[in-house]
Amino acid sequence: MKQQLHLAVMALVLLGTACKKDSPEPGQSGSEYHDSGIVVVSTATVAGRGSYYAGYYGSFEEAKSIDLTQRNSYEYFWSFGQSGNYFYGTFTPGQQKYSKMAVSKETGLLTEVGSFPLATTSYYSVVCSENLGVIAQYGELDLITFDPATMQTTGTIDMSGATHYKPGEHRHTYYSGAYRAKDNKLFLFYYTDDQRTALFYDATDVFVEVIDLNTRKWVKTITYEGAQYPISRGKENAVIDEAGNIYVTCQGSYGLDGQMGMNAMAASRPKILKIDAATDDFDTSYSFNPVDALGYQNLMIQTLTGTIYGANGIAYACVNATDESPELQALIYKYATTGALTEDEIAKLYDLAFYSVSQRWVKLDLNAKTASIIDDIPATGSFAYPTSYKHSNGFYFHYYDGTTSGYYRYDPAANKAEKAITITKGGLASELLILGD
Repeated sequence: MKQQLHLAVMALVLLGTACKKDSPEPGQSGSEYHDSGIVVVSTATVAGRGSYYAGYYGSFEEAKSIDLTQRNSYEYFWSFGQSGNYFYGTFTPGQQKYSKMAVSKETGLLTEVGSFPLATTSYYSVVCSENLGVIAQYGELDLITFDPATMQTTGTIDMSGATHYKPGEHRHTYYSGAYRAKDNKLFLFYYTDDQRTALFYDATDVFVEVIDLNTRKWVKTITYEGAQYPISRGKENAVIDEAGNIYVTCQGSYGLDGQMGMNAMAASRPKILKIDAATDDFDTSYSFNPVDALGYQNLMIQTLTGTIYGANGIAYACVNATDESPELQALIYKYATTGALTEDEIAKLYDLAFYSVSQRWVKLDLNAKTASIIDDIPATGSFAYPTSYKHSNGFYFHYYDGTTSGYYRYDPAANKAEKAITITKGGLASELLILGD
């Protein structure tokens, strides 16, 4: 069962981030690549295989209602970072290569501008400036540094002093992190997994590695006891407030450790943690569960995904905020009491728990630890791709209503949202690449 659940989730986990959007590179304007517009990406099953569609549109207005099957298809499409109008990531399945992409004016396709090989695959990278990027490779602790302008590797960062939880028994990597530009420090959230268990994260503590990019050296490990699975899914947006405090979203266990409901141990429930800017260590007095704050403490399984920072202590996330169906409760009870489900029951439980239209986008006050539902965005089934983006004209939040998928545009000043992009054909929205912002 571990393999069935793990492969399903890992195939959908959206792991990637960009630390900031720099000014366009010299000569970019008037080049062969687009410097404005958007790329909408979706994923679908075609002829029994996973496939991706991506289409370039000159404006949001052009993408209000779109059939992506009329655009271009790709075997795999997921970006890990953006700088100006360039996108970085893995665009070919099974290939150990890191690529820099741009949208060709001639073809409207994402075109490879440069690349370099990797020892293994990568699920996390960050573009910090015009000439500095950092890549974490799956199963490797040491980090690669590279120059995004030339797409040449420039060295490695020795992580031998960092956490290596149960070596030889667990798989490990960095799936998420936060780059703090004000002091050029990178905080990497450690991931560890034992394939012999049903869990996706096999520790009951969270480990964060602190790296000084001025010296290119690992500084220390900081640990929070009683939390699990430090990723937010979605685009793994770094949540950093104006003072430099870093907020870490933790998934908990999804109940796969048998810990469910309001009496579950604290480590098994989702929460947001805080790394204090003054100490670069966890504030052990801070722990915020937005699902509880909304009044859904009794849910057997809680989800907290897609976090993104706004301003002045306000952030946003996608959480489950509807009562669980009797069918789901019955399956959870059977799994909790017997530890066994049929393949059909596993598929049904997974679908009901994670893909039913039961999540809501919410506004979070990180200081007051309060949460409120954004009323204009209806319930969504966005657990698979809870992607969220900050744009000059507001935020874009993923939705799936059971039939169509796309994005809502949210205006934080007016606290109003409206449907901005609807994919009428082509599967589930997975990415929104915004050029020139």
